[in-house]
Amino acid sequence: MTIIRKIINVNTLVLILITSQLTVQGQTYSKEIKSGEKAFAEGRYKDAMDFYDNAAKMVEKPGKEHLQLYYMLGYCAMRSGDYRKAMTNYARYLNLSKRFKVNLKELAQVKEWNDWCAIELTEISERDKPAIVDKNLVITNLSAGNSAHSDVGALLIENNSRLILSSDRLMPENKNLADVNFNIFVSQYKKGSTSEPLKIKAGFNTRSNEVSSAFHESSKTLYYTVSDENNENADIYLCRKINDHWADPEKLPATVNSKYWDGYPSISSDGKVLYFVSNRPGGQGGKDIYFSVLKDDGTWGEAKNIGFMVNTRYDEITPHIDSTGKKLYFSSNGQLGMGGFDIFYSLFDASNLWGEPVSLPAPVNSNNDDIFYVTTSIPGTALFSSNRKSGKGIYDIYLVEPVSKPDVRKDVPIASETKPPVDEKIKPTETPVKEKDEKATPPPVAEKTTPTEPKKTEPPKETVKPAEEKTAKQETPKTTTEEKKVVSTEKPPAEKPKTSQPPAQETPSKTAQQPQPAIADKNLYNAEINGLYFKVQLGAFRNHITVNHPYFTSKLDPGKIREEQWPPDPLYKYTIGEYKTIASATEYKMEIRNKGYSDAFLTCYYNEKRISMDEAKELIRKYYQTVSFR
Repeated sequence: MTIIRKIINVNTLVLILITSQLTVQGQTYSKEIKSGEKAFAEGRYKDAMDFYDNAAKMVEKPGKEHLQLYYMLGYCAMRSGDYRKAMTNYARYLNLSKRFKVNLKELAQVKEWNDWCAIELTEISERDKPAIVDKNLVITNLSAGNSAHSDVGALLIENNSRLILSSDRLMPENKNLADVNFNIFVSQYKKGSTSEPLKIKAGFNTRSNEVSSAFHESSKTLYYTVSDENNENADIYLCRKINDHWADPEKLPATVNSKYWDGYPSISSDGKVLYFVSNRPGGQGGKDIYFSVLKDDGTWGEAKNIGFMVNTRYDEITPHIDSTGKKLYFSSNGQLGMGGFDIFYSLFDASNLWGEPVSLPAPVNSNNDDIFYVTTSIPGTALFSSNRKSGKGIYDIYLVEPVSKPDVRKDVPIASETKPPVDEKIKPTETPVKEKDEKATPPPVAEKTTPTEPKKTEPPKETVKPAEEKTAKQETPKTTTEEKKVVSTEKPPAEKPKTSQPPAQETPSKTAQQPQPAIADKNLYNAEINGLYFKVQLGAFRNHITVNHPYFTSKLDPGKIREEQWPPDPLYKYTIGEYKTIASATEYKMEIRNKGYSDAFLTCYYNEKRISMDEAKELIRKYYQTVSFR
């Protein structure tokens, strides 16, 4: 009897201990949750993440009551930059959503944030990857032409017999370093070797800074930048070489130059399109690349921003257009690269769009600044400047050549410019980016035409054998002036009621026609479908501030702002605008960012429901109407 009583007492004691432990654990869990809520309300997302994470570690069997915990933990981790932790908790939320009924808007938001975190992780991993090295390229320091100072803007001219460059090297007339400025020099060039550069005795070398960046061979015209002592203001000039003598410099007109910083010009091979850099207002941010087209009367047209595919909120500088007029090289510290300013190129395709920038491989790019990249008429050869540690001075000029010199392959980024000249009908012009025009296309676009005769874009001419010419003509569909759009006759399937599946995954009804062939990625951003639209989110707030808050009314029209809230999400979200294409919405987003709303981003909607960008793109690929590329 005594033994039985002892067993009962032990069991009772164990039960009491377990109950006490559970009570304490429950109190600790609640305390962590409340601490997390307080930190979140105060905007301390990192602290809130830690509190919610402590609470999550106490969960042994996740249930419906933990949905909000994983939602908040994922959000705070995302705002703190811990994208992996965010995705882990979003995954927990999504797993629970399969077992329990959840708010569909909240579910869509979690999916969108999860996708966004995945993109961020991908970009971070790309930065951490070893540099891609092209073993078919070799770079050589032009040591004879470089100095202990900076040497930039190298150009091969006059049948590759001379090298023009800009340098701030010490000269005999410089009494001290304060007198040093950039001037333009010339040296003899032969098979990768240069003579010592000599300062050109011409009117363009002054006490200001002159930096060369382009030479038009057929007209013997040098395009260069003139800036003040502190490089705070700059303008673009040209100077013609006539009978072996340099004429007086000419400043480009106000349609190109502004009261802001304008420089680093590059001229197309036909002399009709000028690319340059400016920090004038209205750009994507920082220094942007612009272009101006030479009119029939010989004057330069108004400068236009080349667009968001190339320009970023940071700096894009030293553009160079190759001899085909369809490949633009430039340096950027805003595109994803190896570090500092990296060299990229963008292709101008038959749809009159500049494509997504592609980074040049090592050894051209490095983790230092790599700028002033120019191609030459020598197959596979290019020049650029860099401040990498192996240099002779601050910035040195480097020569890029193939390891061996066979016919240059198409996949070599610095391939020789042997393609036929670009058709003069393909010229970049202005891009309408206005709120009233929901079908604005990303820059640049084809030249404006009259409403009755839309201009057609023609690819570079190719040689067609007589035997193949007839077949080629038969296979080419005719285009009339009435074809302003390529419109898919297929409509998106009607949304099924009472479904928790995202619209992008819905299946067309039996009566619906089959989806159109997949739209090319290059046209994706200028395509639309019925029921799909995009907005720009201005911000999300814990407190209800209304659209009439000074945060909005100081810079925007409150009548255009819309308020959203998706319970149980406690945040009030405010959006502006409504556009049918990704391109037009993105242009408007950049306009909003330039007004001071630097965190503005795109949100997607289909049939009044918010969806992720991936779902929107999937819908476009299946059921699209392609806006005319003007």
